[in-house]
Amino acid sequence: MTERRTLPRAGRRAGGWWRRGLLRSGSAMLACVFAAGLLGACDEAPPSYRYGDDLSGVQLDLIDLDMGIHPNRSVLNTAENPFRDAPLQGDLKWQLLDAGGDVAAFYAWATMLTREPIGENQYYTALKLEDLATSGEVQPALEPFLRDMAIRAYQNVLDAFPESVSFDTTGTFAFGLATPAYEGVVRLGGVVTGGWVLIATPDGGTLAIKELDL
Repeated sequence: MTERRTLPRAGRRAGGWWRRGLLRSGSAMLACVFAAGLLGACDEAPPSYRYGDDLSGVQLDLIDLDMGIHPNRSVLNTAENPFRDAPLQGDLKWQLLDAGGDVAAFYAWATMLTREPIGENQYYTALKLEDLATSGEVQPALEPFLRDMAIRAYQNVLDAFPESVSFDTTGTFAFGLATPAYEGVVRLGGVVTGGWVLIATPDGGTLAIKELDL
């Protein structure tokens, strides 16, 4: 059992990761995205925030080193989480993954994990923990803790959700999450446990399977 400690808050810096082909049009878009998820509509990006919150100022508050790792629910206990009492409707979590900043996206996916404990939510929570550990958005002192959390979150995909899948941008093509979760552990310098191995596939790719399945 990991010892629980309270760590200092880490304000996020400007920047973000670009995934799934969405573009960002400045911090006004962040408030617009949040409003769209809460209110179901959004005006053109206004010069000042008329809806929702400015997610560019969200701070990372690590009140628990198991935050974002199922079945931990501590992400709901920090006031810095703008989603703890708010619905996450439609594609909001995907929009935040692309353009909301790593801190806000982590809160969104970790919150979704508490509400719907599935492998997809665990995997993308792990991905945002990795981004926070490697993107330079947080205080350097926090990065080793975030790296360890990301490793354990990826491992939890293999332990708790081994058959989980996600979908491409069209929502029609499913792909397993065991292999990218395995690769995430290794990429961060961790050691995969639980009898998982990575094998070569006939098409030149790789596939994570449990040794008992060989």
